Amino acid sequence: YQMLARRNPFVADGLMATLARILHESPEPLDRVNPQVPGRLAKTIQRMLEKDPRERTANAAEIGDVLSAIGAQHAGIERRQRLARQLRMWTAAVVLTVAATLTVPRLINRPSPPLSAPLPSSIHLVVLPFTSEGAAGDRASFLDGLTGALNEQLARLTARRMFQVVTEADRRLRGTTDPREARQQFGANLALAGTLTYMSSGVAVLTELLDTRSNQPVRSETFTVGKSDLLAVRARILEAATRMMGLTLDQREQLQIATAGTARAGAHEYYLQGRGYLANYDRIESVNYAIDVFRKALDNDPQYALAYAGLGQASWRRYELTRERTWAEAARGYCEAALGISRTLAEPHVCLAMVLNGTGEPEKAADEYRLAIEREPTNDVAYVGLANTLDKMKRPDEAEQAYRLAIDKRPHYWGGYNNLGVYYYRSGKYKEALAMFAQVVDLAPDSFRGHRNVGAALFQLDQLPAAIDAFKNSLAIRQDFSAASNLGTAYYFDGQHRLAADTFRQALKLDEGNYQVWNNLAAVLERMGLRAEAVGVFRKTQALAMERLAVNPNDADAHMVFADSSAALGEMDRARESLASALALTPTDPHTLFLIGVFFEFRLGSRSEALDWLEKAVRNGQTWVEIDREPALLRLRADPRFQQLRHPK
Repeated sequence: YQMLARRNPFVADGLMATLARILHESPEPLDRVNPQVPGRLAKTIQRMLEKDPRERTANAAEIGDVLSAIGAQHAGIERRQRLARQLRMWTAAVVLTVAATLTVPRLINRPSPPLSAPLPSSIHLVVLPFTSEGAAGDRASFLDGLTGALNEQLARLTARRMFQVVTEADRRLRGTTDPREARQQFGANLALAGTLTYMSSGVAVLTELLDTRSNQPVRSETFTVGKSDLLAVRARILEAATRMMGLTLDQREQLQIATAGTARAGAHEYYLQGRGYLANYDRIESVNYAIDVFRKALDNDPQYALAYAGLGQASWRRYELTRERTWAEAARGYCEAALGISRTLAEPHVCLAMVLNGTGEPEKAADEYRLAIEREPTNDVAYVGLANTLDKMKRPDEAEQAYRLAIDKRPHYWGGYNNLGVYYYRSGKYKEALAMFAQVVDLAPDSFRGHRNVGAALFQLDQLPAAIDAFKNSLAIRQDFSAASNLGTAYYFDGQHRLAADTFRQALKLDEGNYQVWNNLAAVLERMGLRAEAVGVFRKTQALAMERLAVNPNDADAHMVFADSSAALGEMDRARESLASALALTPTDPHTLFLIGVFFEFRLGSRSEALDWLEKAVRNGQTWVEIDREPALLRLRADPRFQQLRHPK
């Protein structure tokens, strides 16, 4: 039905609505949707979609007979034989006793005609996970690895085009699998998705280009790959994707797509499985599986440089999880083996840089990241790795330059601006951060993250009305905990206490276990004079902070929140004890020192000690913006000693 109607008969706006259609609605007759479909074929497909299994076609042979008859009616002998061959493949691919929700793959080895919807002038693509019915274990990991490899290869085509691709690391970090969510998260306007159907003779592949606003396909292609040619799956999908997006490739780019780093299908399949397993590098069992299949790839092809690089990274991840030194040594050996085979690939250099960073050789790691960037100028992992390495080496100017180099190579990709904006923000350069986040909004206006980050920078610059508008813009795109929490904080400091309380409650619906936001809500209620309600919220805050400290007793923020809530409840001994713990954990942290100053002024009424702590906070780097707008310090700011501290002669 989907092949001939060019739309799924059941997809609706949301999962529950789609399920309702599957269970209760019959699709519109196919020959009414597409008048070119023969009536007999339309009725046959309608019968295959009956809700009651007893009303469906009895078996695959009966379907084959009907389709053969239609073929005979509309074509000569030669075309009928070709159709019969395709029908045999179809019969092998589809078990007709499954529910009517299964989509029948298109198995025609040619591009399908383009659909009517035009493509955006500037494509911002997300590659969603490719799927296969019932995939698990090695097959599921192969699909994960395939998705990552497709993303990586398509990203290499972005340097000179109005075409950008969301990084696989970013998509995976946020667990994005839905086109509309990809639009909200990344501002993506198109999504590449696909389904693989495994048969005894090979694999049938359906590849679709989806509009992220409507969740509907705008282009699609299908093809089959024989069992002896499984190496071609990745390349054929890439060819289809570039064709559907209207990208014209030069000879070098065509060669890149066709090259898998090995000529052996088994080696490539194991390599992709390894990549899929390694994506879950925080789980020892996944890392062990990755090591196993990367070794199998090398058994198939001992000169497979990418497999050596993958094995090196997997070995390093195992070292990080177990701290067994032999794995660190093995990781270095595998990365160097990959470089011994090929120094023109980026992955071996990234592999070695990871190991060098972890073994205390940052200068050499930086050199390897630079070599990776030379080999692959669109490799985001290498740029971020280089910048982080230089930053840890206390070379901020060079770290900033690494981020700027990524922007220069891909000026139309918002991710580079966002990375540099975050770097500026963490460095306290809020004006520079705001300029970068504004670029993110320009390039990806449908992404809530850009608006949220603009709001955060404006808040730090004390531009509260503008910050409030930015957070509201973010929440209009997507309900996000951080944006809601930040909006509540902006309302609080802007003196809009009722709106602050309502917004903190909204944030807690998104993360009800966040003790800091419970504490913020309690503080607002206290300032509004709603003491009885505030006491209940302070008790909730105290309990949640205690739970956090039971898991991590070294969390200074949790100690500060526990101290504040305990003091608000009149439990001063517990408050002082937790305050001392926070100070012992972070004795020079400016924000902790600032909060202690607020505590002495507001909770203990000790002006002299409050000023002592604020002086220490400023000496250690605390900004004046936060001190100047803190409502709890209103009376303190009129103190002559504070004025002397604030405006030294």
